[in-house]
Amino acid sequence: MPASIPGDVPSLINPPTGCVFHPRCKFAFDRCTVAEPALAEVTPGRQAACFLYPQVPEVMQRTVTTAAP
Repeated sequence: MPASIPGDVPSLINPPTGCVFHPRCKFAFDRCTVAEPALAEVTPGRQAACFLYPQVPEVMQRTVTTAAP
């Protein structure tokens, strides 16, 4: 089983700025705190939302979606 990410799960109501994982990511750097990475395919069938993958662009604006009742 893969190791879990240490720290608290980010708030869904008031998420951190930038990448929601930056407060608990050991690889986070300055850009992660101010910009949100887009979800992009990094290899066939595998996606990532991380600036450590050069092909992942920034998201222009975070969107919030809610499930239908």
